[in-house]
Amino acid sequence: MKTTVFDPGAKDGRVSMAMKGVAYEAGRLLRSMQSTGLDRDMKGSHDFSTAADLASQRLIREKLSSVFPDVAIVAEEDDEHVLKQTCFIVDPLDATYNYSVGGSDWGVVIGLLTYGNPVRAVLYQPNADLIVEVAQGGGVLMNGVPCVPPLERPLKESIIGTEIVWSNPEGFIDHVIKPLQKQCLGLVCPLSASAGVVKLLRGEIAAYVNLTHGKVWDFVVHALAMEEWGGVALAPNGMPLQWDSLPMRGVFSPHQKLAEALLTLTRRVEQ
Repeated sequence: MKTTVFDPGAKDGRVSMAMKGVAYEAGRLLRSMQSTGLDRDMKGSHDFSTAADLASQRLIREKLSSVFPDVAIVAEEDDEHVLKQTCFIVDPLDATYNYSVGGSDWGVVIGLLTYGNPVRAVLYQPNADLIVEVAQGGGVLMNGVPCVPPLERPLKESIIGTEIVWSNPEGFIDHVIKPLQKQCLGLVCPLSASAGVVKLLRGEIAAYVNLTHGKVWDFVVHALAMEEWGGVALAPNGMPLQWDSLPMRGVFSPHQKLAEALLTLTRRVEQ
């Protein structure tokens, strides 16, 4: 790739094309390593990375830096994370567990923050041969085809995506899950932020609620896509998402009324 003068407001697509190309390269590398690069490096009692995570991150950093040498890169496997006003945010392998057991619901996420807000993002799922591209003011594309919001349905006819795992806050089951079991058509647990947003964009779920220990790169595609659709991307307490620190939890839906019904539940566990 050739070095490009970085213009965060560029409308010609050069930045998005570079991000897309790097995501493709990283995805191909990950596919080639899925049966070999699986030695686990524990990052906590429930979290781990693999050699594949690290290899993907090295490739992404090298490729992005060669094109945009003056733009900071903040990636999941870094030892330290300091978000800048303008920076790339990178998850070199979202859903490492799914990847490590031979699953297909994993991907590469690259987002761009400028002036402290997300403006572009790509998600590539190699095993599904799927790429999602979203840019502020540029709509949402799935494999190059414009993606539009699904029809609005009431909560009782809606399937909701969420994550029921060890890192949910206290009261999540009692105040969110149990009421939803009675109020909605059904619950789906994707166990992957990237799988969650793909289901949301395809209309397989009507909303995605994630109150786990997420990070900004987990939700950059969700937030931008809902913004482009005129939907909702908010913190569980109903406040705007904050992009100046790493941790993030969110409620995402194309539809305002449905999102507000969900926020009445999530506000009970996160004020």
